[in-house]
Amino acid sequence: MVSSPLYLTGRSAHRKILMTWIEGMFLSRETASPDSLSIEHVMPQSLSAKWRADLSAEHGVDEIDTLHENYVHTLGNLTLTGYNES
Repeated sequence: MVSSPLYLTGRSAHRKILMTWIEGMFLSRETASPDSLSIEHVMPQSLSAKWRADLSAEHGVDEIDTLHENYVHTLGNLTLTGYNES
């Protein structure tokens, strides 16, 4: 599941249900309502110069594209939010 591209598999509604269920497991003080939330990427789908610089400082220049490709659509890089792109 760590390396599975969750964002690209299945139906959007199923992804929201899965992420809402996970949120509920952590006993959050807020109730996540799938209708008002969207799934967004923490590390963006297209890397800006700033993201590239930050990642290269941590992982090396040669690893950036591989790192991005391997993790951009995985569960660990997705979040539920009501703020969309902001």
